[in-house]
Amino acid sequence: MEEPQNNKKFINRLIIWISTILGAGFVPKFSGTLGSIIACVYFWFIPRIWLELSILLFTIISIYTCGRAEVLLGVKDPKPVIIDDFTGMLIALMPADGGFWEITLCFILFRVFDGLKVFPADILEKYPGALGILGDDVIAGIYAAGVFYSAKFLVNILK
Repeated sequence: MEEPQNNKKFINRLIIWISTILGAGFVPKFSGTLGSIIACVYFWFIPRIWLELSILLFTIISIYTCGRAEVLLGVKDPKPVIIDDFTGMLIALMPADGGFWEITLCFILFRVFDGLKVFPADILEKYPGALGILGDDVIAGIYAAGVFYSAKFLVNILK
C-alpha cells in the first residue's frame, strides 16, 4: 500500500513542476509574462523545424497538467501554472523567423491579446480545468500570430 501512495505523490509533484515550468511560475509577480519570456528563449534556441512539434507536444502536456494542477493547488486558473502562457506564446511565434525584433513583436502582441481576452478567449477562460486555463492563451497566440503574419505580409508587399 505504501508504494502507490508514494507514486501518487511523485506524479502530483511532477504535474506541479511541469505546469509551473520547473517552478518558475512561483515567482510572485508577472508569472504569466515570465512563462512567455521562457517560451521566447526556448524558441530562440530550438531549430525552427521543431516549432510545430513543440507546440503539439506542449499543448498535449498542458491539457494534461493544467487541469490536474488546478485541482492540486485548489484554485481556479492558478497563477503559478504558466505552461499555458508558454504554449500560447509558442503559437504566437509561428510566423516569426527568429530575429530579435520579430520575437519581441510577437511577445508584445501575445501579451496584449492575452490581457484583452478577445472573443472567444473571454468565454473559454470561464471554464474550469485545462480548457479554461489553456483556451484563452491558445486564442491569444492565434490572434497574435495572425496579426504579426498580416503585418509582415503587408510590409513585404509594400517593399
